[in-house]
Amino acid sequence: MSTIRLTALSALLISSAFACTTGAPPKEPDQAPLPTGTGQPEAEKTSVTPQTPPEKVDTPKNVLMMARVRNPRRAMETMSNWAGLGNMWRTALDQEIPGNQDVVLFDAPVEMAMTLSAGSAFPVVRQAWSIGLTSFRAGLSFAEHMGGRLKEIETGVYYVSKHGDSCALARARGMAPARLICGTSRGDLEALVPFMARGLPEVNMGDSDAHWEFRMDTVRNELGGRVGRFKGLGKAYFSSKMKRENPRYDRAIADVVHEVLEEGQALVNDIDLVTVDATLAGERMNTKAVLRMRGKKSWTAQALLDAKNATAPAPDLFWSLPEDSYAGLYGNGGWGAKYAKMRDTFVDLVNGYLETEKVSRVGRAYAVDFVKKSWLPDAPMAYGFGPIPFKKRPTSGPWAPNAIRNAVGWHLIGYNEPATKITAQLNRAMKVLNERTIRPLIEDFDYTAKHLSKVSARGPKGKGAPRGTRVYEVSIPGKQFNRGWSSKVGAKPARVAPLVFSLAVIPNGKQTWVGLSADETALYKVFAQVKSKQSSLKGRTDLQLLRRPGVAGGFLRVPKFFQQGPRAWEDGTTPDLSGSAIPFVAVVSDGSGGPTLTIEAEAQSSSFANIGGIIRSIFTVGRSYSTSPSPVVPVPVPPPPPPRPNP
Repeated sequence: MSTIRLTALSALLISSAFACTTGAPPKEPDQAPLPTGTGQPEAEKTSVTPQTPPEKVDTPKNVLMMARVRNPRRAMETMSNWAGLGNMWRTALDQEIPGNQDVVLFDAPVEMAMTLSAGSAFPVVRQAWSIGLTSFRAGLSFAEHMGGRLKEIETGVYYVSKHGDSCALARARGMAPARLICGTSRGDLEALVPFMARGLPEVNMGDSDAHWEFRMDTVRNELGGRVGRFKGLGKAYFSSKMKRENPRYDRAIADVVHEVLEEGQALVNDIDLVTVDATLAGERMNTKAVLRMRGKKSWTAQALLDAKNATAPAPDLFWSLPEDSYAGLYGNGGWGAKYAKMRDTFVDLVNGYLETEKVSRVGRAYAVDFVKKSWLPDAPMAYGFGPIPFKKRPTSGPWAPNAIRNAVGWHLIGYNEPATKITAQLNRAMKVLNERTIRPLIEDFDYTAKHLSKVSARGPKGKGAPRGTRVYEVSIPGKQFNRGWSSKVGAKPARVAPLVFSLAVIPNGKQTWVGLSADETALYKVFAQVKSKQSSLKGRTDLQLLRRPGVAGGFLRVPKFFQQGPRAWEDGTTPDLSGSAIPFVAVVSDGSGGPTLTIEAEAQSSSFANIGGIIRSIFTVGRSYSTSPSPVVPVPVPPPPPPRPNP
């Protein structure tokens, strides 16, 4: 599909972003109502100018999901301007679908709906999306002009077909006098056209610029006792598929499948409503996702209630991270007790699996010891990821070691735990990874592991290593980079030093930092900056959201550096790290009957500017597109037919 078409579809189908995790995407306009060619209507048209609004349709009881982008024109223009793309979306749309200005009402909402019915054997899901049209008559004429075949099925509703009856034109209520409604099948249209044309446009979805909601009560009402039956079928199916003829493993996997399906059924009973809202406000976009629960019998609900007790602002560990971090996360704990209850099941599962794979008794003992003594912290922790000083591409020999080193950067995790507790667990992990009968399993799982050395432990190397630092390292032999990674085709193999990845455990009083990098010296410099608390996240003004109490949170950044393309990692281009952060925070509160999880995020307009640079670099390399509006192509609109004589 052409770049222009992709951009055009992003304008018309902006609401499909909300539906991407709930079902198949709607058919693209070039596949349904607007192909090139000519066609004639199959039925005589009745009056195409409604004298009164069509009769309202109530919301069906089996609505599972609804979504709306309130004003697509405003949303696209605002975000395109923030991204520095100007009117590129309109130009691309005009080039792809000439004359759309006379037909599509861009100020009217783009909407989507999905229903769930029990069905005779399996649940039936119906879905459709719609866009507003300037008039019913203009829609009919445009469909004919573009080669669609029209078939009137009732007054004010036509099917539009060329690749199947998957779209319909219908008179509508609300802001748009008519709507183009598309589904994935004729059954979708039969089930949803009345509601999407005469009901959904007047459903109150709040004042946000985009809204998505999922109703779990529909699942309960439509499926009822079938949920339990599905759980039984699922347990039998997955247990048989994962069976290894090893009693220990088979019992453990059956327990895991049972617990997962029990949790699924409990969530169906506990969850009430899931919503996502996005609002354009000034120079930023605010997003809020809400999981509202009506019960608290599920493990998830109980875990959220436990986490609620640890609600607090972001910890000092988080604020001490370097201000040029690409990303940062924090958690305030509260998960340790829940994990401890699941650990025994994991022990049996790991032991049984390794036994079926003929792992030695020593190897199994190492793995069981590692799992038994694993833990999740109940105290606050923080994570950061950022760049290291980039090295230029070598003039000869392989370029891959340099590119990998630059791309890995540095990673730091801060714990309010003693260093001895962390090194003890890493020592157990090292035994597992190096055990002679376990290592082949790892290599079979990921062939690249064959090129890695064994894990080793040592003291620190390089300048600036704090006292008491313990380092675990693994390396890629230099000779591996002469196999398809060379700067020149047919170049003579060069002697290349191994690429070493270092995991350093750095004690810092009552805190411990664990760092990962392919440049150990650079890692210690980052830690020195963290310890000094100079040029830290505290100095950033775009993280105010994270000063609110929550159970977890963090931020992402889109530095301008990423606009320079993937070869920047290879070439060692000096990074431009400017760019606003996109902070997000998770809050758990008490609801009516169960907890409510709310996740809020803020994206400044400058973040969209950097994203726009990436879009331009991807979609316009080697191409030249005009950014001025395309000339309006008039669409012939026939006069209304004469009134029918009274019988």
